[in-house]
Amino acid sequence: MHQAELDDSHDEEDVKHHHPGPSSQIAPHPPHAIQAVSNSKSTRHGLQMAARRLGKSELGPYANEERMPRRLHSMLANNVGVRHEEVVIGRHSFSYPALENETSLLVPKLRRISRADPSVTYSVFCNPVVNHVRKLSQEGGFCGYRNIQMLITFLRAQPGTAFEGRLPTIFELQDTIEAAWDQGIHAVGRIETGGIKNTRKYIGTSEAQAFFTAKGVVCRTQAFRSTDELPACNALVDCVKNYFAQAHGNGGHSAPIYLQYKGHSMTVVGFEELAKGHGPNLVVFDPLFRINRSLKRMSLDASKPENKTSLLRNHRYSIHQLKRYDQFELVFLES
Repeated sequence: MHQAELDDSHDEEDVKHHHPGPSSQIAPHPPHAIQAVSNSKSTRHGLQMAARRLGKSELGPYANEERMPRRLHSMLANNVGVRHEEVVIGRHSFSYPALENETSLLVPKLRRISRADPSVTYSVFCNPVVNHVRKLSQEGGFCGYRNIQMLITFLRAQPGTAFEGRLPTIFELQDTIEAAWDQGIHAVGRIETGGIKNTRKYIGTSEAQAFFTAKGVVCRTQAFRSTDELPACNALVDCVKNYFAQAHGNGGHSAPIYLQYKGHSMTVVGFEELAKGHGPNLVVFDPLFRINRSLKRMSLDASKPENKTSLLRNHRYSIHQLKRYDQFELVFLES
């Protein structure tokens, strides 16, 4: 059994404030840099596109694959092994079958490290029940599916959830997405991909939203594109900051966010404001990375302060890194 130091009551420590002032204020979204995404149209990297068959630049090196190798199919069908996991967070306990490539209690650990970092002036995180799910070494471009699984770890812990028990396999995710297309939910995805079942084709926010919508989960997408007045990355980080801060202000913890940019996707679990000139950062779960062993072994004993900021390295995505891209998409869970 694992015990997190977080209490489920909500106090001022849930958001770290060192220096109240302009850097901690929440600015409204600049509307000229944000594009709302319709639930009925598919998008790729923030642009609404006419229905056409996509190629390797969008779907990856296996864009024309009809079926993945049999050995990989067998490995993924077995969900890479399952162990029983019991986690206690505050006054709540959660018990579920966890995947071999699933790691729990990272959010409270990252939150503690962030609080102990003197360069961080403000930080806020999502619900601590969210787990990291990493890619397997041979699976190909399945980051999108792994990020969907990470969002499901949040939903799995909610009352009355449709996601009890183990996480769905890659093939169960694919089946649900294709069933969503059959129901007319982002149906253009079938034309764009030629079908995804049993393949390693990349998926994006359109497929993620189709999956959650088909499962009865209310969600929305938001796209950001750079303009002459404002880089997309600035609008993105403001939006993420507002989202997490609003949930905290309402006395709760928010869901994580699915983040897509060209060629990759990650799950956003937090936001950090740093001293002037050194931030801000998104705190992310990247399915490409294995979790550092020291981070896995880190104590959750609140009496033992943690200042090992190096353990945050693979989870911090700075605005300087985000500046490499001029388009982003987010998927938010609304329930």
